[in-house]
Parts: sequence; structure tokens; C-alpha cells
Amino acid sequence: MATADQNKNSLTWVLGGALVLIGIFVIVGMVLRRSQADDVETTTTVPNVDPTISSVYISSSADGGADSFGSGINLTTGGTKTIHVNGVVEDLNGAADITNVNVMLYRSDVSGGAACTDDNNDCYKNWTCDTAAGSTSNRLTYNCPIALQYYTDSTDGSGPNGVAGTNWIARVAVTDGSATTTNSTNTVEVNTSMALTIPTTIQYGSLALGAETTDSNNQEMSIVQNGNKVTDVEVSTAAAMTCARGTIPIANQEWSLTDVSYGSGTDLSSSAADTNIGINTNVDDSDGSATNPSDGTRSIYWNIAIPSSGIEGSCTGTTVITAIAG
Repeated sequence: MATADQNKNSLTWVLGGALVLIGIFVIVGMVLRRSQADDVETTTTVPNVDPTISSVYISSSADGGADSFGSGINLTTGGTKTIHVNGVVEDLNGAADITNVNVMLYRSDVSGGAACTDDNNDCYKNWTCDTAAGSTSNRLTYNCPIALQYYTDSTDGSGPNGVAGTNWIARVAVTDGSATTTNSTNTVEVNTSMALTIPTTIQYGSLALGAETTDSNNQEMSIVQNGNKVTDVEVSTAAAMTCARGTIPIANQEWSLTDVSYGSGTDLSSSAADTNIGINTNVDDSDGSATNPSDGTRSIYWNIAIPSSGIEGSCTGTTVITAIAG
């Protein structure tokens, strides 16, 4: 029969074993808890950065890279002159964020400034630019060709709107995906050009001795403006018309700005005479249409009196017509 001391020792061993097992369970639980993997959500927000325009060039080349018109733009007589506004735009959020690059070109003193009305004289608006990948993923190169009409207003101080101190402003706008637009500008002069299209012949046809032309058979010379400055012409001749036999005196030819008969015009002379014809440039192009003929074309009417005797055959002469500032 177990003694009391034996029972006491057995209980001690049982309690000690239990405590050991409890300790083992606690340690295992802690190890298991410490080794459990949890998914943690991580968030941040990167704000949109405004795009920037690194460079604006006004160039004669689509490649750009430098301004080409240090002495001003010389327009193309009677046609269009294509210039290029180009450079680099950048968006630190990535070039793919850039949605649009466009250019407007306007005279610095035009009414409304950058809000001017589209007009080939003084305001070329909303020209969309071609873009290509730049040297990094944040950059785009852009090129915007603009076709300037020959009657585009000059700013060199000598044209109809060429007020000293004015110039043409090229304004570039870049827009990114968040509709953020930034602008940058460059300036250039447009030069004045005097350019007329003048017929090369005055043909009176066959006329009898003593004949005088009238408003029904005189010769109309239509002179067309192909520049951007109001222009007059001077007329003269160095000598009489010579015929197969005889001559027609200088003063037997007359000019007039109205359709009249011989005797109502001004005698041609060996001294240059200013006709004061005032051939205007196209000054009303707010609809973007072609030149209005009433602005850019004027006529000189030529009459002649054939002497009543002493001449015969084909007669020729040279009339000098010189464009001068109006």
C-alpha cells in the first residue's frame, strides 16, 4: 500500500509533466503565430505634372532645331510661304499623357491678341502639330507647318500694317490627359514685299490711218497685286513707236485709270509719271478665303491716235511700267 510520501511524489511528477506540456504548447503556439503570412495593402497617389514646352523655333525646315528667319520672313510672290514652328514638349508623367500640341501665329498688335479671329492677314489659328517620340519616354518633338499667304501683314515698318515695334508671335500650346495646358511663345518679323503681275504687251491691233481708239476698243491692262504692300506704278517710254515706215509720236499714246476714249486720258511721256493707281493688298480676309479681286486688281486703259499720213506696216515700241511704293 502506497505511503503518503509516495502519493505526494507521484502528484508532483504529474503536475510537473503537465506544466511541461503546457509550456510546450505555448511555445509551439507562439512559433506558429509568428510564422503566419498576412497580405498588407500599400497605396500612394502621384499627382499630375503640368506638361512643359522645352523649345519653340520658327524655322524654314521641318527638322527645326534653330530659328531660320533672323532677317525676317520673305513671303512667296502670289503664293504661300510654308514656315515651321517646332521644338520639344515634355511631360514627366510620360509623353503618352500628352494629348495635343497646336500653334497659332498672330500679329502682336492684332485686335484680341491670342483671341483674334482667324484671318490670313493677321491671325493664323489652331494649326495642329505632328508629334514624334523624343529622346526619352517623357519627351515629344513637334512640328507645325503654317502656310502664310503672300498678303500676310508685314511688321518691318514699311508695309500697310508694318508698324515699327510690332512682330508676329508664334504661340505653342500643349495639353495633357488631365486637360492641363501650358503655353510658350517665340517671335519673328514678316517683311514687306512689292510684287505686281503686269501684262507684257499692249496690242492695239490693226488701225487705219487717222484712227483713234475709243472706250469700245482701247486696251485694258489689268495689274494684279502679288505682295503685301499698297503699290503704285509709274509709266513712261524712251522713244516713239517705230513702224515699217514712219513713227508714231510718244504723246499719241494716252493712259487713264477709267475706261475712256482717246483725248480724255493723259499723254504718255519720256518722263516717268505716277499713275496713283494704288493697287491694294487683300485687306478683308476674315473668312479665310482667297484674295478679293476688288482689293488686289486694278486696270490702266490705253488709247492711241494713228497719224493720218506717213506711216505704214507693223509698229512697235516699249512702254516702261515701274512699281513704286503707294
